[in-house]
Amino acid sequence: MTIELPCSGCGQQLRVRDEDAGRQARCPQCGAVTSVPLRSPQGFGTPIPPPGTPSSSGPINPYSSPPSFAGESPYQSPRPNYGTPHRGTTVLVLGILGVTCCFICAPIAWIMGNNDMKAINNGTMDPTGKTTTQVGMILGIIGTLLGGCGIIVQVLALIAQNR
Repeated sequence: MTIELPCSGCGQQLRVRDEDAGRQARCPQCGAVTSVPLRSPQGFGTPIPPPGTPSSSGPINPYSSPPSFAGESPYQSPRPNYGTPHRGTTVLVLGILGVTCCFICAPIAWIMGNNDMKAINNGTMDPTGKTTTQVGMILGIIGTLLGGCGIIVQVLALIAQNR
């Protein structure tokens, strides 16, 4: 059996197989794409059973069966496995501490941030923490420079005091 429907572009009568119900058809005359209804507009053709109903010709839509999510929420897209979770929050906290009060945390944030950025760019670490890691690494660089300047100023002050 066939489904007959008018082309949405030129109005030419199109004939489509029942198996193509619910899909799209291209008009051979004008090239317009028309959605094929589940039933022909004139009422001819075999009615299409609802999804999930067993039929002798097999499923019309291969995606009609409900997917199994293995304990995950069906409303969230599956997350790819990157192997290593990001440490962006740790790097950020160390960078903030290095700038504000604890100089030794700044180079640690810089080194950790640099290593984590390499891993994120290689695809072996979760990229959702990329921005946080970058900010923490930059704060680590700033804290290291400020701490280094502070050490230089103190050394110069000690030299000037001993003269």
